[in-house]
Amino acid sequence: RKLEQEVLSKKYSGWADPRTWSLQSLEKRGFKPKSIRNFILNFGLTQTEITAPIDILYSENKKLIEKTSDRYSFIEEPKKVTIKDSPQKIAKLPLHPDYPKRGNRKIRTSDKFYVGDKIKRNQTYRFMHLFNFKNHKFISEKHDPELEATLIHWLPFKGNINVEVIMEDGSKLRGIGEPTLNHVKINQEIQFERRFFARLDKKEKNKLIFYYTHH
Repeated sequence: RKLEQEVLSKKYSGWADPRTWSLQSLEKRGFKPKSIRNFILNFGLTQTEITAPIDILYSENKKLIEKTSDRYSFIEEPKKVTIKDSPQKIAKLPLHPDYPKRGNRKIRTSDKFYVGDKIKRNQTYRFMHLFNFKNHKFISEKHDPELEATLIHWLPFKGNINVEVIMEDGSKLRGIGEPTLNHVKINQEIQFERRFFARLDKKEKNKLIFYYTHH
């Protein structure tokens, strides 16, 4: 009854607001019905009041979407960097690192990129699926463990898409995502690589709106 009053009073945008934790809100975030069923069955029948660890629900849902969620890159507070002598090419990045038959995303690169990390001097870095560099200068393309490179996300300088992610507490993350996000369909669950799973809710003229699912 309390929750109903909060929805009616416009404290929440509706039953699908992620802060309500209603079935509608879980659907909006991309949870599979089977994961919710398994979550409930984990507790069996009892007359004792219990507190349900939400991590169990996340774990059940991850089992169902881990293999089917394509990977894409998303960066908050992007910073432009130039990597001298970097190869200008059409990079092929796997849609899923464990299932190469799923295919690749193709992104055109130049010597300019966007990153979310702070680039430190005399530290070796590796752009995921791309190349190694140090002090803003290209080193090599091949992944070499001996370089002890720090793995970081990157986005090309051109063609990126504005992205907004509505989080479980109702807050919003804003940033940019790779150009191939245009291929994602409404209601499709994806994983922002090394970040979290999310469901595409809406395509607007200048941005894509996602709902956070879980890590």
